[in-house]
Amino acid sequence: MWNLLVSEDNGKATVRFAVTAHAMSGDRDRCIREGMNEVGFDSEALLKRLMGDRQLAGIIIKGFLEDFPSQLDQLRKRLVEADILGARMQAHTLKGSAATVSACSLRAIAAEMERVAEAGELDQFGTLLPRAAEEFERLKSTLEHAGWL
Repeated sequence: MWNLLVSEDNGKATVRFAVTAHAMSGDRDRCIREGMNEVGFDSEALLKRLMGDRQLAGIIIKGFLEDFPSQLDQLRKRLVEADILGARMQAHTLKGSAATVSACSLRAIAAEMERVAEAGELDQFGTLLPRAAEEFERLKSTLEHAGWL
């Protein structure tokens, strides 16, 4: 599910797309404070960090979308091997990657994966893997609807 928010700031329209999918409450609150009505992809934040360079943003998004499946495979491998440290480190990598492309919901799931891995809760970690995969699919859909793909 994706939502669209259009707001005006100094006479300039700002469009933000978002998806919702089991995000952590703190992330939801942060994104709402930043003007989003739901947690998800924040194109304005991404473009702001890249000084408005939409072409560069597109390249970064494309790289993220190409790399994510291998990151998810690494997470699965760490779970199967009961590699708690590796699972935490891979979740941390995914969290950073998702933050880079302003994928708030996916970043929140990865942060929760990192937290439960650090706590040694691999069963809980395993339940988060499908959520990460689902959120990735929602993100791709959102990016497509927003004209990024």
